Amino acid sequence: MKERSKNFTVHEQIQLCQAWLSVSLDSVVGNDQTASNFFGRVAEAFNSNSECTHRTGESLNIHWRDTINKQVACFASALKLSKSIVRSGYNNEQYLADAHEYYKAQKWNKKQASFRLMHCWEILKDQPKWMRESSDAAQPAATSSVTPTTALDTSQETRPLGAKRAKQQQKDALDHG
Repeated sequence: MKERSKNFTVHEQIQLCQAWLSVSLDSVVGNDQTASNFFGRVAEAFNSNSECTHRTGESLNIHWRDTINKQVACFASALKLSKSIVRSGYNNEQYLADAHEYYKAQKWNKKQASFRLMHCWEILKDQPKWMRESSDAAQPAATSSVTPTTALDTSQETRPLGAKRAKQQQKDALDHG
């Protein structure tokens, strides 16, 4: 039976988020890899930081899946709910404060624990996966039926470079460089 690893520190959670982003945004490899290969690459990136405890890909996968990804996704949903209720004079900090309260009140959160992964949220919030959850409600609906407005989606979600194009660009850079 394996011995349980030490709990992740805040610094290690930040490093895991950065390693996960680095590997997931690598357009050369893309999504043409198994989960174990993906988290093997995450482990390489994570363990390259000498300040962190050495962790296996399996350990990082479990912590990512069961803690960081789950809780950050739930917080993103709470923020989406917070922003869906239009409040005059509210700023982003007030919506975040409401999101913390909504997070505590979620059904699965039986202990009403606070969201303690803000350091992870700050790293991940601008990625498309979490932006969809939290920014869908950023544009309030029309509040008056007298003057209907048509909201046009002018924001283009930027897609990552495809694996073939990224490889071709790498090859071209080597040929011309």
